[in-house]
Amino acid sequence: MEISAPQFQDNAYHSAPARSGGNEETIELYDSGASQHMSPYRHRFLNFKSISPHPIQAADKRTFDAIGRGDLPIEVPNGKTTTCILLTNVLYAPSMGATLVSISRLTRAGYAALFCGNMCRIFNQNKKQLGEVLVSGNLYRMKHKPTSFGAAMSGPKTLTMEEMHQRLAHLTPSTIREMLDKGMIEGVKLDPNNSSMGQCESCEYAKATRKPIGKEHDPKRCEKLGNKVHTDLWGPSPVQMPGGKSYYVSFTDDHTRYTCLYLQSAKSEMFESYKTYKAWLQTQHDTRVKRLRSDCGGEYLSDEFSQHLKTQGTEWKLTTHNTSSPHTMAHHNTMESQND
Repeated sequence: MEISAPQFQDNAYHSAPARSGGNEETIELYDSGASQHMSPYRHRFLNFKSISPHPIQAADKRTFDAIGRGDLPIEVPNGKTTTCILLTNVLYAPSMGATLVSISRLTRAGYAALFCGNMCRIFNQNKKQLGEVLVSGNLYRMKHKPTSFGAAMSGPKTLTMEEMHQRLAHLTPSTIREMLDKGMIEGVKLDPNNSSMGQCESCEYAKATRKPIGKEHDPKRCEKLGNKVHTDLWGPSPVQMPGGKSYYVSFTDDHTRYTCLYLQSAKSEMFESYKTYKAWLQTQHDTRVKRLRSDCGGEYLSDEFSQHLKTQGTEWKLTTHNTSSPHTMAHHNTMESQND
Protein backbone atom coordinates (compact mmCIF):
# COMPACT_ATOMS: atom_id res chain seq x y z
CA MET A 1 0.00 0.00 0.00
CA GLU A 2 1.45 3.34 -1.02
CA ILE A 3 0.89 6.25 1.34
CA SER A 4 1.37 9.70 -0.10
CA ALA A 5 3.07 12.61 1.63
CA PRO A 6 3.36 15.69 -0.64
CA GLN A 7 6.58 17.60 -1.17
CA PHE A 8 6.66 20.91 0.70
CA GLN A 9 8.63 23.88 -0.60
CA ASP A 10 10.65 24.28 2.59
CA ASN A 11 11.04 20.51 3.12
CA ALA A 12 9.43 20.96 6.54
CA TYR A 13 9.27 17.26 7.33
CA HIS A 14 12.64 16.09 6.00
CA SER A 15 15.75 14.94 7.86
CA ALA A 16 14.57 15.28 11.45
CA PRO A 17 16.03 13.17 14.25
CA ALA A 18 13.79 10.69 16.05
CA ARG A 19 11.97 12.09 19.07
CA SER A 20 11.84 10.34 22.41
CA GLY A 21 11.22 13.12 24.90
CA GLY A 22 8.76 15.98 25.28
CA ASN A 23 10.92 19.08 25.70
CA GLU A 24 11.12 20.29 22.09
CA GLU A 25 8.87 22.44 19.95
CA THR A 26 6.34 20.41 17.95
CA ILE A 27 4.89 21.26 14.55
CA GLU A 28 1.67 20.20 12.84
CA LEU A 29 0.96 20.60 9.12
CA TYR A 30 -2.60 20.41 7.82
CA ASP A 31 -2.64 19.02 4.28
CA SER A 32 -5.33 17.84 1.87
CA GLY A 33 -2.88 15.78 -0.18
CA ALA A 34 -1.81 13.36 2.54
CA SER A 35 -3.59 10.02 2.67
CA GLN A 36 -2.67 9.22 6.28
CA HIS A 37 -1.90 10.95 9.58
CA MET A 38 1.83 10.73 10.38
CA SER A 39 4.01 12.00 13.20
CA PRO A 40 7.60 11.73 14.52
CA TYR A 41 6.68 12.57 18.13
CA ARG A 42 6.72 9.21 19.90
CA HIS A 43 6.04 10.68 23.36
CA ARG A 44 2.64 11.99 22.26
CA PHE A 45 1.23 8.69 21.01
CA LEU A 46 -1.52 6.82 22.82
CA ASN A 47 -2.18 3.08 22.41
CA PHE A 48 1.15 2.82 20.59
CA LYS A 49 2.07 -0.43 18.83
CA SER A 50 5.24 -1.24 16.94
CA ILE A 51 4.84 -2.42 13.34
CA SER A 52 7.18 -3.78 10.69
CA PRO A 53 8.93 -0.93 8.82
CA HIS A 54 6.47 0.46 6.30
CA PRO A 55 7.70 2.77 3.51
CA ILE A 56 5.99 6.10 2.93
CA GLN A 57 6.83 7.73 -0.39
CA ALA A 58 6.67 11.50 -0.85
CA ALA A 59 5.98 13.32 -4.09
CA ASP A 60 9.72 13.97 -4.57
CA LYS A 61 10.37 10.20 -4.37
CA ARG A 62 11.89 10.40 -0.90
CA THR A 63 10.93 7.56 1.42
CA PHE A 64 10.12 7.50 5.13
CA ASP A 65 9.76 4.40 7.24
CA ALA A 66 6.77 4.10 9.58
CA ILE A 67 7.67 1.79 12.47
CA GLY A 68 4.67 2.24 14.75
CA ARG A 69 1.00 3.08 14.92
CA GLY A 70 -1.38 4.59 17.51
CA ASP A 71 -3.64 7.48 18.44
CA LEU A 72 -2.39 11.04 18.67
CA PRO A 73 -4.04 14.03 20.44
CA ILE A 74 -3.52 17.43 18.81
CA GLU A 75 -4.46 20.90 19.99
CA VAL A 76 -6.16 23.15 17.45
CA PRO A 77 -6.18 26.90 18.24
CA ASN A 78 -9.64 28.43 18.30
CA GLY A 79 -9.35 32.12 19.08
CA LYS A 80 -8.32 32.53 22.70
CA THR A 81 -8.92 28.84 23.46
CA THR A 82 -7.81 25.50 22.03
CA THR A 83 -9.67 22.32 21.10
CA CYS A 84 -8.23 18.84 21.58
CA ILE A 85 -8.85 16.43 18.68
CA LEU A 86 -7.82 12.78 18.83
CA LEU A 87 -6.33 11.50 15.57
CA THR A 88 -6.70 7.74 15.26
CA ASN A 89 -4.57 5.19 13.43
CA VAL A 90 -1.60 7.57 13.13
CA LEU A 91 1.68 6.27 11.68
CA TYR A 92 4.86 6.86 13.65
CA ALA A 93 7.68 7.93 11.29
CA PRO A 94 10.65 9.13 13.37
CA SER A 95 12.56 10.63 10.40
CA MET A 96 9.81 13.14 9.63
CA GLY A 97 10.17 16.71 10.86
CA ALA A 98 6.51 17.43 11.73
CA THR A 99 3.12 15.86 12.33
CA LEU A 100 1.18 15.58 9.11
CA VAL A 101 -2.59 15.95 9.62
CA SER A 102 -4.50 14.37 6.75
CA ILE A 103 -7.59 16.41 5.89
CA SER A 104 -9.15 13.43 4.10
CA ARG A 105 -8.79 11.35 7.29
CA LEU A 106 -10.37 14.15 9.33
CA THR A 107 -13.39 14.29 7.05
CA ARG A 108 -13.79 10.48 7.19
CA ALA A 109 -13.88 10.79 10.98
CA GLY A 110 -16.81 13.19 10.75
CA TYR A 111 -15.01 16.53 10.81
CA ALA A 112 -15.12 19.19 8.10
CA ALA A 113 -12.37 21.51 6.86
CA LEU A 114 -12.75 24.84 5.07
CA PHE A 115 -9.76 26.46 3.35
CA CYS A 116 -10.45 30.15 2.96
CA GLY A 117 -7.81 32.81 2.25
CA ASN A 118 -4.95 32.30 4.66
CA MET A 119 -6.91 30.15 7.08
CA CYS A 120 -8.00 26.53 7.52
CA ARG A 121 -11.05 26.09 9.74
CA ILE A 122 -12.04 22.78 11.35
CA PHE A 123 -15.71 21.99 12.21
CA ASN A 124 -17.46 19.11 13.95
CA GLN A 125 -20.53 17.21 12.71
CA ASN A 126 -22.82 19.89 14.19
CA LYS A 127 -21.05 22.57 12.14
CA LYS A 128 -19.51 24.05 15.26
CA GLN A 129 -16.05 25.52 14.69
CA LEU A 130 -13.38 23.67 16.65
CA GLY A 131 -10.35 25.60 15.51
CA GLU A 132 -8.56 27.61 12.86
CA VAL A 133 -5.00 27.33 11.54
CA LEU A 134 -3.26 30.23 9.75
CA VAL A 135 -0.91 30.00 6.80
CA SER A 136 2.76 30.23 7.78
CA GLY A 137 5.41 30.03 5.09
CA ASN A 138 2.85 28.90 2.48
CA LEU A 139 1.78 26.05 4.78
CA TYR A 140 -1.13 25.60 7.14
CA ARG A 141 1.21 25.17 10.05
CA MET A 142 0.77 25.12 13.82
CA LYS A 143 3.71 25.30 16.24
CA HIS A 144 3.44 24.25 19.88
CA LYS A 145 5.91 25.34 22.50
CA PRO A 146 7.17 22.70 24.95
CA THR A 147 4.68 23.90 27.56
CA SER A 148 1.79 22.82 25.34
CA PHE A 149 2.58 19.10 25.28
CA GLY A 150 6.15 18.25 26.26
CA ALA A 151 6.46 20.15 29.52
CA ALA A 152 3.06 18.96 30.62
CA MET A 153 4.28 15.38 30.29
CA SER A 154 7.71 15.89 31.87
CA GLY A 155 6.41 15.03 35.34
CA PRO A 156 3.24 14.15 37.24
CA LYS A 157 0.67 16.89 37.51
CA THR A 158 -0.49 17.88 41.00
CA LEU A 159 -4.27 17.81 41.39
CA THR A 160 -6.60 18.43 44.28
CA MET A 161 -8.91 15.67 45.46
CA GLU A 162 -11.86 17.55 43.96
CA GLU A 163 -10.12 17.71 40.55
CA MET A 164 -9.30 14.00 40.67
CA HIS A 165 -12.85 13.21 41.72
CA GLN A 166 -14.20 15.04 38.66
CA ARG A 167 -11.67 13.61 36.21
CA LEU A 168 -12.13 10.02 37.39
CA ALA A 169 -15.88 9.87 36.80
CA HIS A 170 -16.72 10.95 40.38
CA LEU A 171 -15.06 8.06 42.20
CA THR A 172 -15.09 8.26 45.98
CA PRO A 173 -12.01 9.84 47.64
CA SER A 174 -11.19 6.56 49.41
CA THR A 175 -11.13 4.71 46.07
CA ILE A 176 -8.91 7.39 44.52
CA ARG A 177 -6.42 7.15 47.40
CA GLU A 178 -6.35 3.36 47.08
CA MET A 179 -5.69 3.58 43.34
CA LEU A 180 -2.88 6.09 43.90
CA ASP A 181 -1.29 3.88 46.57
CA LYS A 182 -1.37 0.85 44.26
CA GLY A 183 0.08 2.80 41.33
CA MET A 184 -3.05 2.39 39.23
CA ILE A 185 -3.08 6.10 38.29
CA GLU A 186 -0.11 7.53 36.42
CA GLY A 187 0.86 11.07 35.47
CA VAL A 188 -0.83 12.80 38.41
CA LYS A 189 -0.28 13.12 42.13
CA LEU A 190 -2.47 14.32 44.96
CA ASP A 191 -1.97 17.79 46.39
CA PRO A 192 -1.18 17.16 50.07
CA ASN A 193 -2.74 20.50 51.02
CA ASN A 194 -6.01 19.61 49.28
CA SER A 195 -6.30 15.88 49.86
CA SER A 196 -9.92 16.02 51.01
CA MET A 197 -13.06 17.45 49.49
CA GLY A 198 -16.45 18.68 50.52
CA GLN A 199 -19.83 17.76 49.14
CA CYS A 200 -20.05 17.18 45.36
CA GLU A 201 -23.22 18.77 44.01
CA SER A 202 -23.27 16.51 40.93
CA CYS A 203 -23.07 13.37 43.07
CA GLU A 204 -25.82 14.60 45.40
CA TYR A 205 -28.04 15.45 42.45
CA ALA A 206 -27.51 12.04 40.86
CA LYS A 207 -28.48 10.09 43.97
CA ALA A 208 -31.91 8.53 44.14
CA THR A 209 -34.40 10.86 45.75
CA ARG A 210 -37.09 8.32 46.60
CA LYS A 211 -37.42 7.82 50.32
CA PRO A 212 -36.97 4.23 51.56
CA ILE A 213 -40.16 2.27 52.00
CA GLY A 214 -40.68 1.47 55.64
CA LYS A 215 -41.41 -2.03 56.86
CA GLU A 216 -44.12 -0.79 59.18
CA HIS A 217 -47.43 0.51 57.94
CA ASP A 218 -47.77 4.28 58.25
CA PRO A 219 -50.34 5.53 59.09
CA LYS A 220 -51.97 2.88 61.27
CA ARG A 221 -54.28 0.32 59.77
CA CYS A 222 -57.88 1.18 59.08
CA GLU A 223 -60.37 0.22 61.79
CA LYS A 224 -62.98 -1.43 59.57
CA LEU A 225 -63.11 -3.91 56.72
CA GLY A 226 -63.33 -2.24 53.31
CA ASN A 227 -62.16 1.20 54.46
CA LYS A 228 -59.00 0.77 52.35
CA VAL A 229 -58.02 -1.94 49.88
CA HIS A 230 -54.58 -2.36 48.31
CA THR A 231 -54.38 -3.91 44.84
CA ASP A 232 -51.56 -4.97 42.55
CA LEU A 233 -51.16 -7.01 39.37
CA TRP A 234 -48.29 -9.42 38.66
CA GLY A 235 -47.18 -11.12 35.47
CA PRO A 236 -46.67 -12.50 32.97
CA SER A 237 -45.44 -15.68 34.60
CA PRO A 238 -42.57 -17.52 32.82
CA VAL A 239 -44.63 -20.70 33.30
CA GLN A 240 -48.34 -20.68 32.59
CA MET A 241 -50.68 -21.59 35.41
CA PRO A 242 -53.61 -24.03 35.06
CA GLY A 243 -55.96 -22.99 32.29
CA GLY A 244 -53.33 -20.89 30.54
CA LYS A 245 -53.33 -18.19 33.20
CA SER A 246 -50.24 -15.95 33.19
CA TYR A 247 -51.24 -13.10 35.55
CA TYR A 248 -52.80 -12.60 38.93
CA VAL A 249 -54.31 -9.58 40.62
CA SER A 250 -54.48 -9.29 44.41
CA PHE A 251 -56.79 -7.29 46.67
CA THR A 252 -55.69 -6.89 50.30
CA ASP A 253 -57.89 -5.32 52.95
CA ASP A 254 -55.93 -2.85 55.05
CA HIS A 255 -57.71 -3.70 58.32
CA THR A 256 -57.68 -7.51 58.28
CA ARG A 257 -54.74 -8.06 55.86
CA TYR A 258 -57.01 -10.60 54.19
CA THR A 259 -55.99 -11.08 50.54
CA CYS A 260 -58.02 -12.33 47.61
CA LEU A 261 -56.08 -13.50 44.56
CA TYR A 262 -57.57 -13.84 41.06
CA LEU A 263 -55.82 -15.60 38.19
CA GLN A 264 -56.02 -13.93 34.78
CA SER A 265 -55.10 -14.65 31.17
CA ALA A 266 -54.40 -10.97 30.39
CA LYS A 267 -53.90 -7.66 32.17
CA SER A 268 -57.13 -6.33 30.69
CA GLU A 269 -59.15 -8.75 32.89
CA MET A 270 -58.28 -6.72 36.00
CA PHE A 271 -61.52 -4.71 35.86
CA GLU A 272 -63.66 -7.86 35.87
CA SER A 273 -61.61 -9.27 38.75
CA TYR A 274 -62.19 -6.06 40.72
CA LYS A 275 -65.93 -6.21 40.19
CA THR A 276 -65.91 -9.84 41.33
CA TYR A 277 -63.98 -8.90 44.49
CA LYS A 278 -66.25 -5.93 45.18
CA ALA A 279 -69.37 -8.08 44.83
CA TRP A 280 -67.93 -10.75 47.15
CA LEU A 281 -67.08 -8.12 49.77
CA GLN A 282 -70.57 -6.63 49.64
CA THR A 283 -72.46 -9.93 49.65
CA GLN A 284 -70.41 -11.84 52.22
CA HIS A 285 -69.43 -8.99 54.58
CA ASP A 286 -72.06 -6.33 53.90
CA THR A 287 -69.46 -3.64 53.19
CA ARG A 288 -68.12 -1.73 50.19
CA VAL A 289 -64.70 -0.58 49.04
CA LYS A 290 -64.39 2.96 50.33
CA ARG A 291 -60.78 3.62 49.24
CA LEU A 292 -58.67 1.77 46.67
CA ARG A 293 -54.90 2.08 46.46
CA SER A 294 -52.95 0.95 43.36
CA ASP A 295 -49.82 1.80 41.41
CA CYS A 296 -49.83 3.61 38.06
CA GLY A 297 -49.91 0.46 35.95
CA GLY A 298 -51.81 0.80 32.68
CA GLU A 299 -54.37 -1.81 33.75
CA TYR A 300 -55.67 0.65 36.37
CA LEU A 301 -55.68 3.79 34.24
CA SER A 302 -58.50 3.06 31.79
CA ASP A 303 -61.36 5.55 31.57
CA GLU A 304 -63.85 2.72 32.14
CA PHE A 305 -62.28 1.72 35.45
CA SER A 306 -61.87 5.31 36.63
CA GLN A 307 -65.50 6.14 35.82
CA HIS A 308 -66.71 3.02 37.63
CA LEU A 309 -64.91 4.06 40.82
CA LYS A 310 -66.48 7.52 40.62
CA THR A 311 -70.01 6.17 40.23
CA GLN A 312 -69.44 3.86 43.23
CA GLY A 313 -68.11 6.72 45.37
CA THR A 314 -64.76 4.95 45.85
CA GLU A 315 -61.73 7.13 46.51
CA TRP A 316 -58.73 6.16 44.39
CA LYS A 317 -55.12 6.74 45.49
CA LEU A 318 -52.03 6.03 43.37
CA THR A 319 -48.57 4.95 44.50
CA THR A 320 -45.30 5.23 42.57
CA HIS A 321 -44.99 2.62 39.82
CA ASN A 322 -42.67 -0.35 40.58
CA THR A 323 -42.49 0.37 44.32
CA SER A 324 -43.59 -2.02 47.02
CA SER A 325 -47.14 -1.55 48.20
CA PRO A 326 -47.90 -2.05 51.90
CA HIS A 327 -49.65 -5.37 51.40
CA THR A 328 -46.56 -6.98 49.87
CA MET A 329 -44.64 -6.45 53.12
CA ALA A 330 -47.13 -8.14 55.41
CA HIS A 331 -48.16 -11.74 55.90
CA HIS A 332 -51.09 -12.86 53.74
CA ASN A 333 -53.54 -14.57 56.06
CA THR A 334 -55.35 -16.45 53.33
CA MET A 335 -56.09 -16.47 49.62
CA GLU A 336 -58.98 -17.16 47.33
CA SER A 337 -58.14 -18.25 43.81
CA GLN A 338 -60.51 -18.01 40.90
CA ASN A 339 -59.93 -20.99 38.65
CA ASP A 340 -61.67 -22.07 35.46
